[in-house]
Amino acid sequence: MRTDMPTPCLRNALRGTIECSETTASSSTERYPGSIEQEQMAVDDAHEKKVAPDISLWLDAIKDDWRQLGNAPQNVRGDRAVVLATVRQHGLSLMYASEALRSDRSVVLEAVRQNGGALAYAAREMRNEDRSVVLEAVRRSGLALGFAGDAFRSDRELVLQAVQHCGFALQFAAGQLCDDREIAFAAVRQNGDALKLLSTTLRQDKGLVLEALRSSENVSLAVDLLGPLEIEQALADAGSPLRHASAELRANCSLVEEALQRDGSALLFADAALKADRKVVQQAVRQTGWAILFASQELRADRTLVLEAVQASSTAMRFAIEELRTDRNFVLQAVSRNGEVLAHVAPPLLSDRGVVLAAVTSKGVALRFADPSLRADEQIVRQAVHQNPMAYAHACGKLKWDHKLVVSVISENFELLAEVPQELRNDREVVLAAVKQDGKALMWASPRLRQDMEIVSVAVRNNGRALQFVTEAVRGIRNVALLAVSQTKSAWVLLDRHLRSDTSFILAAVNSNSDLASTIAEELKLPEHMLIELAEHKDKRLNRDVMLRLVSECWACLQLADLTLLEDEELSLVAVQQSWEALKFLRRPSVTVMLTAVRQHWRAAEFLTHAEESVKAVLAMTVPQIVQVPAFACCRPALLTAVRQDGLLLQHGPRSLRADYEIVEAAVRENRAALRFALGAARAEIGAKLDEDFLPGASGTPRATYSQQAQVLAWTEKHGSG
Repeated sequence: MRTDMPTPCLRNALRGTIECSETTASSSTERYPGSIEQEQMAVDDAHEKKVAPDISLWLDAIKDDWRQLGNAPQNVRGDRAVVLATVRQHGLSLMYASEALRSDRSVVLEAVRQNGGALAYAAREMRNEDRSVVLEAVRRSGLALGFAGDAFRSDRELVLQAVQHCGFALQFAAGQLCDDREIAFAAVRQNGDALKLLSTTLRQDKGLVLEALRSSENVSLAVDLLGPLEIEQALADAGSPLRHASAELRANCSLVEEALQRDGSALLFADAALKADRKVVQQAVRQTGWAILFASQELRADRTLVLEAVQASSTAMRFAIEELRTDRNFVLQAVSRNGEVLAHVAPPLLSDRGVVLAAVTSKGVALRFADPSLRADEQIVRQAVHQNPMAYAHACGKLKWDHKLVVSVISENFELLAEVPQELRNDREVVLAAVKQDGKALMWASPRLRQDMEIVSVAVRNNGRALQFVTEAVRGIRNVALLAVSQTKSAWVLLDRHLRSDTSFILAAVNSNSDLASTIAEELKLPEHMLIELAEHKDKRLNRDVMLRLVSECWACLQLADLTLLEDEELSLVAVQQSWEALKFLRRPSVTVMLTAVRQHWRAAEFLTHAEESVKAVLAMTVPQIVQVPAFACCRPALLTAVRQDGLLLQHGPRSLRADYEIVEAAVRENRAALRFALGAARAEIGAKLDEDFLPGASGTPRATYSQQAQVLAWTEKHGSG
């Protein structure tokens, strides 16, 4: 039998004493966070930590506007409970979480469940290695596949889930899966326009094209790849009011003409006599050019009618009789009206320089249908890009590298910067031409040019949102940031954090863009009219009387006051009388101001951590609860003063002070239960002295002495309760 084990009698005595102590402490523990039942080491560790800002206040702000998480200090953005609560409401708020939490599987899962796009902000290893996270993301948003690692883009199940949610997610699938018929079927069933993403082989699959035709509004795309019978079947499946009419009504000219006004393809269901009626067919092809397919053979050979049809839809040329498609003179007339007719002419004419030149003169992008040799022809290419700069994307050969041509087309369409060779994206003149048109083009510039001050300035002046594409160092430059918010208020959320808290910058931003006033006022929690008043008259920040008036109305105005006024006694007092939070903006507040603040809430002490020890003791004498702030708990005079008023506050002290004889003695004198939190020799000695100095009369004397209780407490902490 173990000799060091406490006897049952002693354990019972201890149990009775502790129950009595806990009853005594219950009213006190209701006033303070923590409990005498908490684990000893957990208490110690908590008090050794640095002072944290008021997370509960940030949580309230974030509930109102999840973007406030981006303004929160690092410890708030690293607080798991805060971030979890935020991503459950707004998955994209994961972008503001700390690096550690963006690697936290539970947090990321909650974020992608709310918004699959949040996968973009998950840690790289999670996007590349955690299959369940990626699967959850693509179930919510198919396009989230674009943020997944390469291995998952080759995962058949993941890709299938993605395209079932969004057909266009197929563009992010690995090459071999783009030829998977089941995946392709799921994609076009969700969105018929996904047909354009399929491989050449699958685009010839009649079943797939029919499925696309049924689900796509872009009928012309599917019609290009279907035969006449398949088109008729697809239209029959899609249904038309005319299809369900009686034979007599389908031969009614006025009724059919009314149907054709809504949809020219309804000609399919008209009576055969009306399909041979030139006036009826003309109305159909003006509405839907490729409806020429349903006209009589005689009308499909009518040059004038076919020219009218191809003007409405280039696909109509496909259904003209072969004689017209090979007739050079007729083709010249057709491509002059609609250059994209070039896609449906006889193959030999694709190499005809005159025909191609006429086509690109009508529609520059028709260049993509020309023979490769003509797509490298300087005159043809220049004519094509002159008509439509987007034709540059279809040019071949050295013209792609023609500096003058590139600058010319980029000046017309900034999006073409994405099509130019990589080396030209590092060309200053090319990139400058692009951002002059739209700053968003900065996203395609080389990393070197995204740091070029002239280019960045031009970009954000044209599009403030371009600030998201510059480096972090450039984003923090005052002039660049001011140009961005002057152009659009939405650029405010992209700014560096130190600029968003810089008073002079805030006022300059409001002056440059009045639309920003409401956004910033809400962020600073002050009335919009006060912010505008200070922005328009910056000298008022220096005027004590003006600031006193404004702060009297709203303490938050204090944060816009000049630094010299933040030491003013009267101004400080007016502010903290409204809210103890005003203390965080003050410089060297007086003891009177400090006392006013901590009397409202002990958490005000979090902003007084640098106060002198004597001042901390004075504050603790007034509001002993402030020792819950670690900086005050570590101050010996403050802790000693606090425990003299409430012994249980000893639990908030650091280990060294909980072993301090004088402090422990003072705490135990105020409340015997405080012995629970004492450490070291002080605990044993004072426990022994309790029998002599502090024991009550015989009627209230416990069965075990306090020295015995101290021994038992030490034993149970070491070996467990048994």
